[in-house]
Amino acid sequence: MTDNAAFTTLMEQGSRLHAAGQAEQALAQFEKALAAQPDNVDAANACATVLTQLGKP
Repeated sequence: MTDNAAFTTLMEQGSRLHAAGQAEQALAQFEKALAAQPDNVDAANACATVLTQLGKP
C-alpha cells in the first residue's frame, strides 16, 4: 500500500468511526493520518473537530 493510499484509508476509517459515534477511535485514526501527512489540512481539521466534540483542548 502506498503512503497516499494508507493515508486515505486512515481518513476513511476515521470518518466511518466518527459517523458511528465512536469519537475516540475516530480520533486515533485521524491522528495516525496526521502523523503520516503532518501538513494535511483535512487531517488536522478532522482531529480538531473530534477533539472539540470530546471537550479536549
